Amino acid sequence: MNRWMKVCATAVLLAGACSVAMAKQPWVVEFRLEKWQTMHFNSDNAAARHLTVVKKLGCEAEKHQHNGHYDVRYRCPNWKQMTLATDDEAHQWVHWLKIVGFETAHEH
Repeated sequence: MNRWMKVCATAVLLAGACSVAMAKQPWVVEFRLEKWQTMHFNSDNAAARHLTVVKKLGCEAEKHQHNGHYDVRYRCPNWKQMTLATDDEAHQWVHWLKIVGFETAHEH
């Protein structure tokens, strides 16, 4: 095998290894919510789901019922992060986190 063919074969192998590594790359989303945020829910189930999610994210959270609705109050004053399998999944989380009041950071 001549030198040029060896260089090409090495490049092909490296490109394949890089694409596999990139496909398996974990995607990180950082988030925080310094001040208390309150969301109102008409359904106890919806409030409970939201409470569960923010608690699983490591946030302080509480649920209260009054005047015919439910409040979920939460905050996460220190930066936390989650690792996701795909960039698309990371962007979906960034979108949701922003909607519910969090600051986010996600870089490529």
